[in-house]
Amino acid sequence: MLKNPETASSYQVRKTAPTTLVLGNIGIVQARETRSDVIARLATDVGADALCVHMNPAMEIIQAEGDRDFRGGVDTLARLVRDLRIPVVAKEAGAGISLQAARKIRQSGVQVVDVSGAGGTSWVGVEALRAREEERELGELLWDWGVPTAASVVYAVRCRLTVIATGGIRTGLDVARAIALGANAAGIARPVLKAYMGKGKEAAEAYLDQVLKELAAVMLLCGTRTVQELQRVPYVVTGELRSWVEA
Repeated sequence: MLKNPETASSYQVRKTAPTTLVLGNIGIVQARETRSDVIARLATDVGADALCVHMNPAMEIIQAEGDRDFRGGVDTLARLVRDLRIPVVAKEAGAGISLQAARKIRQSGVQVVDVSGAGGTSWVGVEALRAREEERELGELLWDWGVPTAASVVYAVRCRLTVIATGGIRTGLDVARAIALGANAAGIARPVLKAYMGKGKEAAEAYLDQVLKELAAVMLLCGTRTVQELQRVPYVVTGELRSWVEA
């Protein structure tokens, strides 16, 4: 929509989804190069409740047409927080958020982060499949690069950020685990898309209904009535996550 204004109508979903939470999306490099008033107008045009600013250097360096200069990212986030009237969400794209990155995000004034951790769809992998030979070799090497979703949630919570847990979330149990670690919400993409592509809207709705049933069951078994209560339940950390948390 920013690059090709004639496509604007395909981004304007408010009439179809009048009460849905809508998050706009712009790359941090594009945001750096674009005036705040232009970004604000784009967000208004799509009816966005908040603006995601995606940070995805691992994906970009594999992508033939990708960005290479990521300087000024923290300053860009700070400017948008200062200039926009809607919340700014710092969003990764499959490589997660380290503790150091979470601290910088918090220092910028951003209060919400979508961790998009390693363990879900690898966008490095996606770009490797469509890349030229040289970039393809680099993409195969870095296919699984990143901080896992669970560890990203822990790091972001430590920095007092409001957390959306995405990246490999597939079931209501996955959602419950993320919330128990401190996340405020979770997002699911690939399984919903697969259900929709396979058997249509009803299949996607049935999949999400099942996720909700699973989440409700886990909350019952934990003795919790609300998401806030689930965020406070005691939990045990083992295996790979323990190594990430202790490191």
